[in-house]
Amino acid sequence: RQMCIRDRCKEEEANSGTGAQPGLINISTLSSASWVSEAEMANPDVIRADNILTENNLIVLDMSGSMNENSCAGDFNTRADAAKDALFKWIAANPSGNIGLIVFNSEKGPQVLAPLNSGAEHGQRLATKIDGLRADMGTPLHSAITLAEGVLKDQFIRQNGSGTYRAIIITDGAVSYTHLTLPTIY
Repeated sequence: RQMCIRDRCKEEEANSGTGAQPGLINISTLSSASWVSEAEMANPDVIRADNILTENNLIVLDMSGSMNENSCAGDFNTRADAAKDALFKWIAANPSGNIGLIVFNSEKGPQVLAPLNSGAEHGQRLATKIDGLRADMGTPLHSAITLAEGVLKDQFIRQNGSGTYRAIIITDGAVSYTHLTLPTIY
């Protein structure tokens, strides 16, 4: 069977001896897959980053209607309030590197509310945007993850393939579009 990521496929033996189950992706079998093409990396029109070793943390935040529920919210009124409080603390504890924010619900779909950037002023603007968010509608998780991949890929190119890249996905897992399910990665 074939394992594919961004139009790059790698043959995986049916009896590889790994005990892999159908529908699961073993990330170790994809280690040789390239994230971007040589042409994308060599594009002369790309504005290159000043610091190619920058750490990049892209928050992908679920603000769907189920985040308004109070079950699993701990000491908070809603799951959204708990998530926002955790993000405020995380942003304060991680002042270096780039932080960006994608928010998703089905009313507007996934949106980049704050591009990857750094500094105390950016952190304050980010916290203000997070504080103003309200949960509503459905959960287009697949679209949000696809957008996050594109944002991180663009930054990867800007940093000449160097640095660290993380998508931090905060969701209650109540996906409302089940026809767009993602494979389980182990």
